[in-house]
Amino acid sequence: DALADGLAAVSMRISEALGSRGGAAETSAPSQIKLSKMRSATLLKSATQANGGSRSSQPVPQELMDRLQGFLAEPDGATSEPDEAPPDSPVRLGVQPRPVKDKRELMVRSRTAMLEPMDDDQLAFQEPPADSTLGSFIYVLVFPMPSQTTEAEEEEFRKNHLRSIKAHQDLLTLMIEHTGVKGNLEASLTVGHIDSLKTLRAAVIELFSSFFETLFASHDGKPPQAKVFTFSSVDGDELFMCVSPGSAVSESLADIGEYYLQLDAGALDKLQIKLSGKDLVPAYVQYDHFQKTRGLLKMHERPDAPGYYSILRKVNHVRLMYDKITDYLNLAGLESFGLVRHSYLVHDRAVVENLLSIWGSARYITSLSQPIEEVRDYFGEKIAFYFLFIERLCRAELVLLLFALPTVIGERLLRDTDYGDFPQFIYSICLVMWFMFFAKSWRRAQATYVNRWGMEFIDSDEIKEPVNPRFKGKLSPSPLDENRLELRPDTREQWLGFVVSAAVQVAYMSLIVTAVSWNQYYAATMDAKGDKLAFQIAALLLTVQIKVFDYLWAVIATFLTDLEQRVTQVAYDQSKARKIFIMKFINTFYSFFYVAFFEEILDPKSCEEAGGCKKLLEINLFYVYLTYIAFGIMDIVVPLATFKVRIFLEARELKKHGHQAAKLSLLEQQAKMNSYSGDDSTADYLQIVLPMYFFVLFSMVSPLFSVGLAAIAIMTQLRADAWKLLVAYRRAFPDMSDGIGIWNDSLTFLEFLSALVNVLLTLTQLDVEKLSAMWPSLPAGGIKKPSI
Repeated sequence: DALADGLAAVSMRISEALGSRGGAAETSAPSQIKLSKMRSATLLKSATQANGGSRSSQPVPQELMDRLQGFLAEPDGATSEPDEAPPDSPVRLGVQPRPVKDKRELMVRSRTAMLEPMDDDQLAFQEPPADSTLGSFIYVLVFPMPSQTTEAEEEEFRKNHLRSIKAHQDLLTLMIEHTGVKGNLEASLTVGHIDSLKTLRAAVIELFSSFFETLFASHDGKPPQAKVFTFSSVDGDELFMCVSPGSAVSESLADIGEYYLQLDAGALDKLQIKLSGKDLVPAYVQYDHFQKTRGLLKMHERPDAPGYYSILRKVNHVRLMYDKITDYLNLAGLESFGLVRHSYLVHDRAVVENLLSIWGSARYITSLSQPIEEVRDYFGEKIAFYFLFIERLCRAELVLLLFALPTVIGERLLRDTDYGDFPQFIYSICLVMWFMFFAKSWRRAQATYVNRWGMEFIDSDEIKEPVNPRFKGKLSPSPLDENRLELRPDTREQWLGFVVSAAVQVAYMSLIVTAVSWNQYYAATMDAKGDKLAFQIAALLLTVQIKVFDYLWAVIATFLTDLEQRVTQVAYDQSKARKIFIMKFINTFYSFFYVAFFEEILDPKSCEEAGGCKKLLEINLFYVYLTYIAFGIMDIVVPLATFKVRIFLEARELKKHGHQAAKLSLLEQQAKMNSYSGDDSTADYLQIVLPMYFFVLFSMVSPLFSVGLAAIAIMTQLRADAWKLLVAYRRAFPDMSDGIGIWNDSLTFLEFLSALVNVLLTLTQLDVEKLSAMWPSLPAGGIKKPSI
């Protein structure tokens, strides 16, 4: 741990490294530093501390100590680096430039070209990695090319980001998370002049490059699988850094972080433990190297190398690497300042093609089976639970259709009798019982998969969740270990944020109810005055009103969630999703509740024109389901169109400057895709949950029609979401999750609401006097329909 945390190049002290070179530290002129030796000096110091017992209980091998000392003793002529660097450039690694092979694609081979203005003599051609090798890379960082920095960008950066920060170097210091790195950063950067956006961008690139180089070198001397590959974009304005840690590095990080891995099914025999049961799930344990050597852990086939197995899945590599990066560098902060333009996971072409062939295709729209384990291995548990929920809901809807079909047949056979409403009455009872059974069975299935996927330990796992980039907390000592600093919110400000958030939500709910009520009042008033278009105009205004309220609330919800100071991205997304759902529910269903329960009493004329309020509900439900089916299709079109437009605009810009547009590699194409954010996840859940609410609450008025269209809408959404995640979006971060989060609360709420609404629908939309006459035990005269 000391070796991994102490030797990062971002923490190297240049003054000390120069001191080991025989007094060079006392020179006043900026000098070119030999970075590889500086890093070795820092490594040697960290290793010496480790052997002295300052941080680690595991001593560093003497062989490595001797190798480092020998390397530092090499003469200056052993390297090809120049003796001096221009005084206006930061620390850099000098490499002789190679001739340009193709000026249309400017692929930077040397860091000299990255850190200084590029001209034709400094450019070298380098192809991006072949698509077939992308499976070996897991992470891509995209940086703005320093040499392409314009004066306008410099001025805008100073105006937007340097008001409260004294200098560019101070901003870079703020982006360092590790206290050891932060303490040594000032000495590390005194050689170069970080006084402009251009040099700041160059320093950030060197920061990441040094970090990965020393991280990989600290684990068994840079294993063959660990590699960093860099290339420039087609138009030369971005630098791509592709990272693959390899199995050895990831396993070391898993050991350090006590990452939970699953035991193999045969581990019980090796441990001399006997347990019986066909549904036995091997336990998850904190990883230790001996477990691998004794063959106790479950092995997973590598998707990029069929026939080869590893104890880690691809998502494990991603989480471990993200955890280590964010131990040192504020990745979210660097992105917010534009110093890192994008950071994303690499799509694995082989896995994507396989999932498209068995899952993410329109030809499976009527299929209810999913490769849920493969989805979990590629996208993580959070997204896997989303698709598992849709699958279980679709299966349950097919069961409900078995009740809806005889209800419709019975309704038509008994239409002209005193028992015409009896089938719908029985259906409403079955509907409430069906949903209660579904909610209970889903919770059981969810608990089963939580156990199967080892998500019971999600809160005790040492690996960090992605940090909320909007969180503005402070680094404070951890309550579990005061030697460890972690981002913590201000308790007083957080509680104040909760109070303000609750108050604003109540006020906004009242505003929505008032606005919709006014709309209905306006329609009734104008209709009474003889305006024949009153209800059409009111319906149009209501549609616009709903969209405006939804848009405004999305902005307000973001502000309120920021006030609550949610530390992790998952907590932030869940809190915002709850607010969005509550307002969306009120904004969407208030008009339906009005039509179902109040319009016949307050404005019977409007119901009569539609053939009754029950008929009006059927018409409204028809348009609602068509809208959700259309939105399912739009979920495919919009992200794909956005991606294509970005590629088109970049090609057009290249042609404007006299360059021929080249075909982008798959890796570079992914930079043009949208990232799958928490807002996207919330929108997808709403596309499933709201249709479910509609048919659970109102399908009694038209059972077969409502349940059938809802099933089509939800199954369409399932395949649309699968396709867009594989093709139209960057690969989503594999968040861990112990279920569907706040959407479980929406199921609990719907259990209560479905019983209440179906009772009220029975009283208002069915002939309760005839229904009550079927039960002689009721008082004479039966039940009367509500009236005023």
